[in-house]
Amino acid sequence: MPNVEFEEGGGEGLGEKKILYSRFQPSNNVPTLVRLILKAGIVKTQQQADFLLLGTVIVFVALTAFTFYQSSRSNLSEASKVEVDLPDNQ
Repeated sequence: MPNVEFEEGGGEGLGEKKILYSRFQPSNNVPTLVRLILKAGIVKTQQQADFLLLGTVIVFVALTAFTFYQSSRSNLSEASKVEVDLPDNQ
């Protein structure tokens, strides 16, 4: 088995504290889309930007569902109008 050695202190200087990422603690970083909306001046707070993005997603999901519904409805009505010529059995 190879010899493995660990240095105490991490080699980053004594007394220097290192903050590790934790998925259980909230981050202070503002998401990119929220930053863009804030810089554009569309909204004034981060919470308003979050609500704007959420509302946009809801509108697009509803629009997509409506489009698929209308598309499937028109395809079904066209399929019912198709005439099939069957040969006569004489």
